[in-house]
Amino acid sequence: MIAAASGTAPIYDRLITERGDVIADVQRVAEQTRREAADVLDFGALDLDADDDGE
Repeated sequence: MIAAASGTAPIYDRLITERGDVIADVQRVAEQTRREAADVLDFGALDLDADDDGE
């Protein structure tokens, strides 16, 4: 992933060009992990009345 050059820090822009934007990659992976964890831990999706016989 290559970010747009900001023009304010040429050495940083060069590192992003050479190595990729590690910060943006980490943010993307963190958001993906957060969504996956939310899906797995979504207890609201459980149907607790499925085994209930109405009593």
